[in-house]
Amino acid sequence: MALFFPSCFCYSDDQADSDSEAVLTAELLEPLDEARAMGGRVARKKLSLRAAAPPPAAADFLAAALPNDGGGDSGDDEAHQDLSAQSLESVPGYAVAESCRVLDLSRNLLDVLEATIFARLRCLVELDLSRNKIRVVPPEIAACRGLCKLNLLSNSLFPVARSLPVDALATLPLVVLDVRFNKKIKAGAAAALREALPGCDVRATTEKPTKAPQACDIADSCAGARNASTLRAQLEPYSTPQLTRRLEVTFGAALPADARGDRERVFAALLAAYAATGVGDGLGAREVVYAAGAPVSDAVADALLDALRRTAWTSTRERPRVDADHYLTLQRPRTKYYDADGNYNAAGQKAQKNAAKLAKHRAVWDLAVAALAEVDAAYAETFTSLAVTHGFRGSPHIDTENLAAFYGCSLGDYSAGGGMIAVEYDASTVCWVDTRRRFGRVDGRFPHWVTDYSGERYSLIYYRTEGDADPLPDVPVDGAYRLEGAA
Repeated sequence: MALFFPSCFCYSDDQADSDSEAVLTAELLEPLDEARAMGGRVARKKLSLRAAAPPPAAADFLAAALPNDGGGDSGDDEAHQDLSAQSLESVPGYAVAESCRVLDLSRNLLDVLEATIFARLRCLVELDLSRNKIRVVPPEIAACRGLCKLNLLSNSLFPVARSLPVDALATLPLVVLDVRFNKKIKAGAAAALREALPGCDVRATTEKPTKAPQACDIADSCAGARNASTLRAQLEPYSTPQLTRRLEVTFGAALPADARGDRERVFAALLAAYAATGVGDGLGAREVVYAAGAPVSDAVADALLDALRRTAWTSTRERPRVDADHYLTLQRPRTKYYDADGNYNAAGQKAQKNAAKLAKHRAVWDLAVAALAEVDAAYAETFTSLAVTHGFRGSPHIDTENLAAFYGCSLGDYSAGGGMIAVEYDASTVCWVDTRRRFGRVDGRFPHWVTDYSGERYSLIYYRTEGDADPLPDVPVDGAYRLEGAA
């Protein structure tokens, strides 16, 4: 049974001001949601500040959290706030109601958590910070006295002694602490966390990357384990609140109050809604439209393919959670590695390692830049990172760190009609982008994957993770078309 969280006591010196701020919050969030291509507008709602008893001790709190036979009331939805996948670099305090109990900040660009924000979030019961770049959780999180679930999956946490305030966490009624895919959380530290937080399900992943897709205990954790031909796999990159919004707004279906936040029940309802339209496993696929990238000259493409074939790949893939034979990332010089003052730290260990790696693969880098310059000279001078892959397959995912659309190009001797970049165009449509010896421009902040193919396939993905974020477009690809004769 899914946990359904009751309100907690939230004191305000001026109830009228708090209510006004809540209305403003809903209005500020609406435009953020519109660009998610979820199929419709989200109605504005006033976020209520309802008083109840202060959070009890952990055992009593969990008992109170179970839904009663009558389910919840309309106010229960209003304490769930979704700020996921908005390219946020800080938590916008103005946009979070003090009564918020379930807050989704996943898939953003957060690297620092301001200690002061937690004093405002005293009613939190569930906090999702997964897929950010957070290094340290401040001890002020103890102000969230009723926090039961803290999700820090796939961040950049320092070793536990420097990143997690264990004493503060021990004061909370935590039942789940998820620190999987934080490579500096070692096995011994994970065991110590479990000992320090008795009764808490501490989830940690300590395996080293391998050539094969890393094993995942839940599908949502690992793009490489997903079967990209299935509808569910294509929707997995979305957060649970985003899936809920699609169910309610696009399909007009009501979700029972006690199912809100329960990913499996949300998925069951959403897949049933799709099935009613004839879409789903064993039924039919979503409509496919097509787009063709801009061609690169044969001379540059041939030289680049030759350099890729001669690449000395390492035995460890740099992105272990996707399905690829080889994967490496090259960083533009004088980007990414900065000191505390924001200056490029050329003497830093990571900057020096990147410089050495770039020197090793200089031929690929130079040819890759020259190829893109044929199509978009301005982007060729401003992209910050280049992903170079061999044998990338499937792996539906969202690129949460990207600040703009990426360019993708594929080379090699692989099957005709296969190996395209597929991206969700809208709720009922997928766009297949032909990147064979072409540059396709795709916004990776929408779910995307590679279609089936056989043979030899290399790919180059050029993307930007610094500077201002481009607004999310209405659709992820320009110039999509239907094949002649298609419905």
